[in-house]
Amino acid sequence: MKHRWVSAIILLLGIVTTALAGQPSTRPATIDERLALPIESISLDGLKLADALLKIAEQTHLNLVPDWPSLSGQVDLDAQHLQGTFRNLSVKQVILIACTMAGAERPLVVVEDEQVRIAGGPFTQTRVIAVGPHLIKSRTDQLALMLKMQPAGTSSDPLEKLLISAIDPESWSVNGGTIGTVDFLLDHLVVRQTPENLAKIEKFLKQMEADLAR
Repeated sequence: MKHRWVSAIILLLGIVTTALAGQPSTRPATIDERLALPIESISLDGLKLADALLKIAEQTHLNLVPDWPSLSGQVDLDAQHLQGTFRNLSVKQVILIACTMAGAERPLVVVEDEQVRIAGGPFTQTRVIAVGPHLIKSRTDQLALMLKMQPAGTSSDPLEKLLISAIDPESWSVNGGTIGTVDFLLDHLVVRQTPENLAKIEKFLKQMEADLAR
């Protein structure tokens, strides 16, 4: 009798396990997975890019965040560039097509902080970066020396100048680039750059602070 009960329990567990295995996963889809899902049909006829992205967001329930500064340099935001109805293309493909039709040369779609960011070029971030005390002192000393040697208002910030020359020089606005800006605020730098360059800048400043502390 005992063996029959054991056999029955094992059989029952096998049935339950098989049934559960056949059930679809209840794990929420990631944003990347949702971007890969096909849109059955969507018409973008006669829409401006902003309206097209809003329509895509409403239909897919994704949080689309256009980086308008980078897009506006390539796209006439007031023009109704878009045309066509798209079927069975992934969400990401539809976004890229919409941006391309509007005139964006290198549209990018990147998932960041539960958002889908859309840009017409390299993504940028603005970050406030603390500057160490030894760097602060070095900058202050250099500024004082420069003011003695040059007329007031003509000297550039030595730390900003060093940073721009060391990290991707051509990307900075002072050198004709379209990405980087930097301003000194008390004991912090306010930097707008790509995430990759921001990481390099923080590493560069930490290394300089460590060298000066020796």
